[in-house]
Formats: sequence, structure tokens, C-alpha cells
Amino acid sequence: MATRTLLDLGAALLGAEVRSAQVSAWLDAHQPGASAAGYPDLWVPPTLVAGTAGAQDRGFVVGSTAGYPTGLHEPLVKAAEARLAVQQGAAAIALCVPAESSADPNRALMEAVTVREAVPSPVRLCVVLGGEEAGWPQLLQYYARAGIDAALLPTHVTLEALPSDVWESARGMDLGVLRPL
Repeated sequence: MATRTLLDLGAALLGAEVRSAQVSAWLDAHQPGASAAGYPDLWVPPTLVAGTAGAQDRGFVVGSTAGYPTGLHEPLVKAAEARLAVQQGAAAIALCVPAESSADPNRALMEAVTVREAVPSPVRLCVVLGGEEAGWPQLLQYYARAGIDAALLPTHVTLEALPSDVWESARGMDLGVLRPL
């Protein structure tokens, strides 16, 4: 059996109050390569991705979100938001889904496939899990089928507390957490 590890999937500077000056200050104060291989050093709102071009030239990997923070946006809006972020340089997208996604796994699958179509590989597509942990195994099975690369877990989740059926359901997906700033 493979070693089970929750990956450090980067720092998150997200929220409506985040401004480009904060992103620039963070990038100036850090070195690239702090997160797990291939994942962003910093996650920023889609509206700020274009402003990170210089940092990307210096080796920083930048990620963005679709549907942040509630996941209640329509799937096509999330797909457009993700596509624009990728066109501006995002190397990964964190797809925010509603907390109640496990109540309608077919809708969750449709949404994941829609956004995956807008965000082709090698761009990493991650899903932000929330809601009831009991629904995660089924959701992870659907997300694995849709081509999701990783699941971002709430920061309170620990490796020891994660049920084995979550690992089994992930089917090769990475599991990790973001470091909120």
C-alpha cells in the first residue's frame, strides 16, 4: 500500500478583501517551491492572476479558484472563471463546490466534468471538499472519474482522523490542505 500523506498544496491568499499589493508583498517575501511538487506556491483570486506574471517568470507557481467561496455559482460560470484564470497563467484551479454536494453526486460529477473541459491537462484541477465528511468517499469516486487531480481538505482535517474509505475512494488523486494566510 502506498504511503498516505496529506500534501501541502500551497498558501491561500483568498477573499474579496485581497488586493494586488498583498499578493505582491507575499511573493516578495517568499521563495518559489514551498508546496508539493507541481502545486501552486500561492493561490489567489481569479482577478489577481494576471498580476502575478512577473512572479511566475521568477519560478512561482500560481493557482486560482472557481466558484469561491461558496461554490454556489452555476457550473458554466465556474468553467469560464477557471478558463480565464488559466489563460492568465494559473497552473491549477481549486473548484469550490457547495457543502451539500454529496446530496446530489450526479450534479457534482456534471460540474466537475464541465470545469475539467474548460481546464485541460496539464493544468491541475482540484476540488475543495466541505460539508459532511460521510459524503466524501462517494464524491471522491465521482471526482476521480471526472479527472480531478486533487482534493483540498479543510484545514482541521488531520491525517490520523481521515477515514480509510476516503483514501480508497480517492483512487490516485492527491489529498492535501491549503495554508490559509
